Amino acid sequence: MTKAANKNGRNVSPGESTPGDTALTALALDQPIRMLIDDILEAAREYLDTDVAFVSEFAGREQVFRHVAGDAALFRLSSELRVPLGWMYCKAMTEGLLDEAIPDTAADPVASAMEVTLDANIGSYVGVPITLPDGRVWGSMACVSRQADHSVGKRDVRFMRMLARIYSEQLEREEREAVARRQKRAQIRAVLREHRLTTVLQPIVDLVSGAPVGYEALARFEGETPQSPDLWFAAAETVGLGRELELAAVKSALEHLDNLPEDVYLSLNVSPDTAMTQEFATLIEGGTERIVIEVTEHAAIGDYPQFNSSVARLRFRGMRYAVDDAGAGFATFSHILSTKPDIVKLDMSLIRDIHRDLARRALLHGLIYFIEQINATAVAEGVETLEEAESLKRLGVHCAQGYYFGRPGEAVRAVSRGVGDLEQRRGRVRVLPLAK
Repeated sequence: MTKAANKNGRNVSPGESTPGDTALTALALDQPIRMLIDDILEAAREYLDTDVAFVSEFAGREQVFRHVAGDAALFRLSSELRVPLGWMYCKAMTEGLLDEAIPDTAADPVASAMEVTLDANIGSYVGVPITLPDGRVWGSMACVSRQADHSVGKRDVRFMRMLARIYSEQLEREEREAVARRQKRAQIRAVLREHRLTTVLQPIVDLVSGAPVGYEALARFEGETPQSPDLWFAAAETVGLGRELELAAVKSALEHLDNLPEDVYLSLNVSPDTAMTQEFATLIEGGTERIVIEVTEHAAIGDYPQFNSSVARLRFRGMRYAVDDAGAGFATFSHILSTKPDIVKLDMSLIRDIHRDLARRALLHGLIYFIEQINATAVAEGVETLEEAESLKRLGVHCAQGYYFGRPGEAVRAVSRGVGDLEQRRGRVRVLPLAK
């Protein structure tokens, strides 16, 4: 590429001017980067002691002032002002026709002949191109003053280049993130459009009889690079498709309801926000009395009264509410007290090797007592061995799920019934209420 030389003989590569890239323009106006550039421009004004600092974008045949700091009215400037690309010095500067530092515009033969010098009464100028890592010239960063300033020189240009590089790197970083978001959004849209979200069921069993009392519906994604479903739902949330993907998972899970025995329930994982929507209520209205919704204790509930009110309407129609992953975080008791669940699912971190750990058993004993006192049912998650199952049974846990009883998508494995244990436990714990 041919490089233009400025009056000092220094080569300036103009790169390829971006024709007002829409995505980058949106990023330049995004709140985080706006806060960053405000700080950058104030730093430039303070260091160079100028009246105004600005960032402008070269958008086709226009120069758009995206950010302006200082007394912009002095120079007839404002944020989002659009002017012909050659009106200000910036385009000529990037093409090497003007120096990056002009201490006295009246003494510069090119600058003094430009209408903006007289119209905006500009005495001095320091500007540098904003060049993206791929070589495109996105726009410029500049400072202007009413008075000539003969102290302006190479040191100021170096400082401005450093600030422009910071801004450019932030733009490029956020552009990469925006591209990734668009790609992820397209992936999720494809999953929804092509019905590539499926459901597998994992049994929840009575610890005494070994019979299933319910099944948890777990989402799976077909035809994609292996990735945890949690990551899919998290990604959907970041691109504004979280609720849509959750509702699609609910629809897929409900297709299994008619194939389950009438005395077992179907447990659905939903976020608090989705659980409060009319769309969710409409989806489950045909089988509310056989539905349990699981909301993890890690899920933020911004307004407990509103959440409880919304869920109460569904619970009145027979739906039950479960707190998932209880015991994994510090807010377990507060969360449970605030939502008054029917079922409390004990996190697998509490269950692992419970038969070998006295302290863990003591902690679980206290948690189970608390659950019984609020008239809820305890369900242990992540049970993988007979020893864990027996230890939980002795502690008074009602029901459990895990690989020991069946992996997602597998039939329930036969386990010992322990009828004698059942007689001992009657009257001491509340048996999980099954759907009628």
